Amino acid sequence: MPIPLHVVVLGHPDSPAFCSAPGGPVDDASLAMQILRRLYGAPATLELRIPTWFSRALPDGGPPPLEECWTTGADATLLVYLLDARMARRVAGGSAEAWGAHLAQAIVDAEADPRRRSVVPLALDGQGFDVVPSGMTRSIRRIPPERPLDTILQHIGVRALYLLSDRIPPADEGRLQAPIQVFVSHAKADLNPIATDPVHQMLAALQDHAVERFFDSAKIGPGEDFATRLEGEVRASDVLLVVWTDAWSSRPWCRRELLTAKAAGRTVVVVDALHESATRAFPYVGNATWVRWRGPVLLKARVPKKAELEAAAAERFRVFTTVVLAAMRDRFERRALGTPADEHTIHLGSAPEALDFAHRADIRTFVYPDPPLPDEERAVLASLSRDRTLVTPLGRIVRAGVPPNVREVVVSVSSPGPAALRALGLVGHHIDAVTDKLHLGVMLAGLRIVYGGLVNYTSAGPSNFVLRLFDIVRRYGDLAQDLALPWNAPVLNFPPWPLHLSYGDQELDLFGKLAELERGPTPDLATLVYEEWAPGAFPAIDSVPRLLAVGLGLREMRVRSTHPRPDAPPRPRILLGGPVVSMGWLPGLLEEALCSLRVGAPLYLLGGYGGAARVVAELLMHGREALEPVLTEDCARAAVARSLGASAYDDARLLASSLGLRFDTREAVSAEIVDIGRRGLSAALNNGLNDDENRELLSARDGRRILELVLRGLTALPRPLPVLSPS
Repeated sequence: MPIPLHVVVLGHPDSPAFCSAPGGPVDDASLAMQILRRLYGAPATLELRIPTWFSRALPDGGPPPLEECWTTGADATLLVYLLDARMARRVAGGSAEAWGAHLAQAIVDAEADPRRRSVVPLALDGQGFDVVPSGMTRSIRRIPPERPLDTILQHIGVRALYLLSDRIPPADEGRLQAPIQVFVSHAKADLNPIATDPVHQMLAALQDHAVERFFDSAKIGPGEDFATRLEGEVRASDVLLVVWTDAWSSRPWCRRELLTAKAAGRTVVVVDALHESATRAFPYVGNATWVRWRGPVLLKARVPKKAELEAAAAERFRVFTTVVLAAMRDRFERRALGTPADEHTIHLGSAPEALDFAHRADIRTFVYPDPPLPDEERAVLASLSRDRTLVTPLGRIVRAGVPPNVREVVVSVSSPGPAALRALGLVGHHIDAVTDKLHLGVMLAGLRIVYGGLVNYTSAGPSNFVLRLFDIVRRYGDLAQDLALPWNAPVLNFPPWPLHLSYGDQELDLFGKLAELERGPTPDLATLVYEEWAPGAFPAIDSVPRLLAVGLGLREMRVRSTHPRPDAPPRPRILLGGPVVSMGWLPGLLEEALCSLRVGAPLYLLGGYGGAARVVAELLMHGREALEPVLTEDCARAAVARSLGASAYDDARLLASSLGLRFDTREAVSAEIVDIGRRGLSAALNNGLNDDENRELLSARDGRRILELVLRGLTALPRPLPVLSPS
């Protein structure tokens, strides 16, 4: 499937727009993160999902190579420069000259290929203009400090709409103009003579912020065929903007405008400006983008206060951002879906509803953006027509290749850490988004996920992989049953000893029918003497014997999750991320990869998100030349020393040797991976993909493409999978 657009947000790595302290990670509350969350929502939600990345953070604070920024793999690329005083600095190691040259060349590149490339330079402060020579400052837009996020999103949305429409923006952009036409649907009873009502405010917003054209029924002149003109204007528009008030649902022409827009497949945005109540809301207004009007609802003819006017102006500015982003999402999703396969298939920019069935009697297949409709909505549509098929891009990928030879797959996922992600232009949100899509796709393909992470109830935040996995199972269990998939307990949680000792009632109550629990085995610790942990408490690693015990417990879990029984084939493994600098003597995902490579278990390396997965890929492809300092004993020694003292690593190694326990060093593991790589990439990974496909998987970041490649490889595995000797 095509990727219509990527957005790359560039800025100095120490800019306050990214972080609060020089050299620090991207702050969750930073302006850059707010932009990312608005553009690149989670795959299991109905949010906008434009792939959005940051520029890589380089040690000298300069920009990454420009060609790297343009080479995103998408049909079009939009570069957004956040210019500020930190980027404009020219003393004490400042990199303003490099950034200025970078931006200047980017503008030249975009002018040479305006349908595929675009640049939005935005000054966050007055010094941002100093990044470029004075003759180039006309191309820079100043971002007002009172509403930076909405202003930035509007600039991004407008430029993105040009790219997604295959149109060239005007050379003179003195005024921001979105390439869309908007029809405003409202009840005349909600207008007041001094124009302070929400309807007049939205009309003012369209004038202030400029769209190509906007229309409301007041423009229909005397003597015109009202119905014909009205329907024609709705169909000619890109967006129907409904100002939903107390009177709107009671007006026949308002209802007709909405029905016409939905029959024509137009984007619908509803501004909820309800003042008191509506006796009966029009039932078909729900399946749309909604935004709450938070400003004053001034329906009476009185002189408004200054504060009320200021609040209304700010609110209409915010609502206009929603209009632009909704139009952007619709065009992006339609471009991503491509061309319908035949005359009985239609591609929708949003989820289908009963009206789509009524308006399109000849359509048998409705293709719409992910995520799939919730179970209760699909049940209603199925009751209306049993011979209609509802498909999302994820569903198409899954239907194209459900692996016949595999029933379980190990998913090994963890963040490489904020610093490692920052060096790649990534943050934890990117890891969360791609893993959610991967988890859902793998389960919809009928595969059970084996996951060794902990269900930690006390850290039930957005980055708890296991809890997000459980949430996906809850949402899409009925859909899996409709596809005749074995969805009963589609997750096997296989936490390692002794970490699973921390499971209490709250953790155990989460499982229900969603997942099964199989506790990792206790390793054979020979005569190792250590202080045992109390059940219910998280196992502290506060001594060398405990460090050794935990490390051996983790290894036993990794070996057994890969090869559960000697008489059974090994499980395939998907590996993404993983910290390389860890507190233990061996990075966890590095050891998980080795467990698969040792027994020839199919291994899928997702190296585009860095970390241990990328390290393993480099070792397999480039041998000892790829050996990094983090893979040495000195690095392991330093990692262990941070929590247990300078001699702890050597003490643990000597203790293991005295007890006859295996102690893999980082050098030894790396050398073994290098040796396995001499067979060739495809032979080493044994995953059903050829060398070119594996290389693509090693660098891919798009969740749909990653899922396509993984399922293609799983489908190509031999049947039955061979039984191999465990290590």
